[in-house]
Amino acid sequence: MSKIKIGFIGPQGSGKTTTAYALASELKKKGNDVYVLSEVARSCPLPLNEDTSIETQLWILGKQITREQSVKAQILVSDRTVLDVFCYGMWIAPDFFTQTKPFIKEYLSSYDYIFYLKPNDDYLVDDGIRSINKDFRDDVDDLMNKYIEELQIPSIVIDSGDIVNIILCLQGDDNVKII
Repeated sequence: MSKIKIGFIGPQGSGKTTTAYALASELKKKGNDVYVLSEVARSCPLPLNEDTSIETQLWILGKQITREQSVKAQILVSDRTVLDVFCYGMWIAPDFFTQTKPFIKEYLSSYDYIFYLKPNDDYLVDDGIRSINKDFRDDVDDLMNKYIEELQIPSIVIDSGDIVNIILCLQGDDNVKII
């Protein structure tokens, strides 16, 4: 399991994947052992986005946790967290996913850093997987903001691609080589 776990949260089209890979590149240049966990939903065989289901979100949640737990690199950079899965679940089936709140809150404490990326229309592109529906994106974003506050998730708000401020946040961590 990784020593440092960095997660990016935000709705689809906020630049999480781009930012995660940019951060990993910078950290690797400094000699860090880094693994990027790409968005698990991309390999999901079930309906996504507005057509999601309880089964879809449980599949994604299970895969997210399993893949995170299997990473051996010193630093894990994940372009999603369990909070993202929870919020998409709350969008489709709040009565069901409310039951998972205590688990989600507890699991989120395993992340050393959580960076929240605000919606950014520049990243909301039709890639054949993600929804480009702004209303859906904004609904999910509203849920994220609600549960960041309600679950008291310590997160740092950044703009897409803001590697400088991420590096500044990591500077005091003895497990991350910055210089």
